[in-house]
Amino acid sequence: MTMRKAAQRIPFKPSKTQALLLERCFGDRRFAYNQQVGAFNTYDKESNPKPSYPNVTDMKNANEWLRDSPIPSNALSNAIVDFRKARSAYFHKAQYGKNRPRFASKIDNVQSFRNSMPIRRLDGNRYPLSRKLGSVRIRKRDRLRYPVESLSSWTVRRENGKYYLVLLFNVDVQPKKPVEGKIGIDAGVKDFITLSTGEKINYPTV
Repeated sequence: MTMRKAAQRIPFKPSKTQALLLERCFGDRRFAYNQQVGAFNTYDKESNPKPSYPNVTDMKNANEWLRDSPIPSNALSNAIVDFRKARSAYFHKAQYGKNRPRFASKIDNVQSFRNSMPIRRLDGNRYPLSRKLGSVRIRKRDRLRYPVESLSSWTVRRENGKYYLVLLFNVDVQPKKPVEGKIGIDAGVKDFITLSTGEKINYPTV
């Protein structure tokens, strides 16, 4: 059995209350990420060779308002993971100054946060994000392409004022059967011959 990741992007329109909650989540995710960038910027070869990066507990203890945030706790952890990836890429590319991790801004066109501990069920035609954030209505044309039980994470994104729910699934990829050395031929009216490979042969010209 071979597993791969498959994503599905679903547009949705939040209520006014839900939109306000999501905006706070975007802001709290930015805060967690920027705390890492701030610590990274304190690096100094002589005076601070090993900066101290705050974890989620540290940030919540230092900022009481963060404890009441509607954002899932692991979404804050994922912000730290995203920073670490950016930091690793920065050192891997070794183009210092070019790819340096930067502070996330509220004026960025794309705002998002990711929850890697999703609810794996549907409530009718709605997918529940969390108790605090409510649910997202899924239209018939956006019905899930994969079983909800295989959901591994979801991301809420706001891109240029539009909201999207991006679902990431673990999908079982079945190995393809070996192709036998045979070609099927279909004689038709529109095309003279259509091979099983998809190749079409037109009628001969006289």
